[in-house]
Amino acid sequence: MKNEVDYQEEYERYAEADAREAELHQQLHTEYDGAPHIYPNQPAGGINNHIYGYAYVGNRVVSNDASLVFKIIGGIFMGIGVLILLIGFIVTYFMEQSYDSCTETTTAVVTRNIINDDTYTPVFAYTVDGKEYERRSSYSTNPPEYEVGDEVELHYEPGDPENFYVDKATNLVRGILYGIGGFFFLFGFVFLIIGIKAKRERQAL
Repeated sequence: MKNEVDYQEEYERYAEADAREAELHQQLHTEYDGAPHIYPNQPAGGINNHIYGYAYVGNRVVSNDASLVFKIIGGIFMGIGVLILLIGFIVTYFMEQSYDSCTETTTAVVTRNIINDDTYTPVFAYTVDGKEYERRSSYSTNPPEYEVGDEVELHYEPGDPENFYVDKATNLVRGILYGIGGFFFLFGFVFLIIGIKAKRERQAL
């Protein structure tokens, strides 16, 4: 069994270890310059401790800055968001250009609805300068937007009657792409703010 002397020696050993750890903490905060530091007294053998944003790998002290990960993720998602927003702008711009070229109008009749999985694509029949055309819509809906036999106003390009539209899809496409792009951008921005905040809190220690 341990006697009083043994307990006293064990207490002193723990106190000495605590003092060395406190001294190492101070060194990390006052001397760390972004590059790994070697501390000979630190036991080797892999990652064995984490202190104030640093980690031991063997006897090397390296940065354990989680804020950098958040900032990288934030930057990636913000970049994806900006790209989707840019695509949305380009797509809707060219759609509007195509719509603007359709300056003539005629009456078309819905001849059928083509079933695509769970959506319906209307097919329009119309006549321009005595020539009959039958073309499907450029987008589908569920439930079907038109019933067979419905008459609609169709806008077509004078030099190319096959280029037409009945209802502009610009707002729908813009809403989808801008919504997705905005979500990615906002999600990335939140991660970026978290990373910046974590960096400041770690520097304040």
